[in-house]
Amino acid sequence: MKILSLGAGVQSSTLFLMSCHGDMPRLDAAVFADTGWEPAEVYEWLETVLKPASEAAGIPIYTASGGDLRADAMTSTIRAHVGDGAHVESSLPLYVTGVGDGDGGILRRQCTKRYKIRPIRRVCRDIMGVSRRGHMPAGAVEMWIGISADEASRMKPSGLQWLTHTWPLIDHDPPMRRSDCHAWLRRNGYEGAPRSACNGCPFRSDAEWKHLKSTSPTDWGDAVEFDGAVRQLDKMGGEAFIHRKKVPLKDAVLEDQTPRLWDDECSGMCGV
Repeated sequence: MKILSLGAGVQSSTLFLMSCHGDMPRLDAAVFADTGWEPAEVYEWLETVLKPASEAAGIPIYTASGGDLRADAMTSTIRAHVGDGAHVESSLPLYVTGVGDGDGGILRRQCTKRYKIRPIRRVCRDIMGVSRRGHMPAGAVEMWIGISADEASRMKPSGLQWLTHTWPLIDHDPPMRRSDCHAWLRRNGYEGAPRSACNGCPFRSDAEWKHLKSTSPTDWGDAVEFDGAVRQLDKMGGEAFIHRKKVPLKDAVLEDQTPRLWDDECSGMCGV
């Protein structure tokens, strides 16, 4: 089966709509992994553009969930002592200050696996009618991932025999860049494809924070509130931030106009 990992951002939306229009092979399904913390424009795009196209083309969109990422992060601990046992450790790649003579750094990212990859794979099994412990035949699912040619470094195999990752935008003749996706969307009457990323994603560039602030004051306020709430969660005595400069988000100077969203930590399953 051909199943799209649908982040509801520019690239994966382009893939889905191209399939609906017959400009790509026909998908069997798409799976949207809802972290519960996407920007409002992502949910609006999903409801007003992608789902109507899904119904018209007969290509179902399934929703997968690994829980509420924001709520889980608010009740987690950061750099907890071994045996602390209070809560699970934060899965977000938060920036932390040093303890003692340490310089701090960035926490290990686990959110993509926990709230994107695992839920999508569970739904793939459900679509195939195979239980969690059941045997999936080799090559059972061809998963489309919306990585464009300008982001080819993010391509990674699935590591599973039953699941084969493919990148149709890169395999397209000629390969499609993000700008090509925007151009296809405009030609076909789709305007306003959003940037897909959780409101408080620490991998946002300053340009992306500025975009969030200008397009959705509510989502920006949510990110600022969350940033303040995680400050003292570090059980080792440091402070945590969602801005890479390790300053409160509300005080950060949003001057970097770099158009990218992700840095090299991205595993290719978010923000597409």
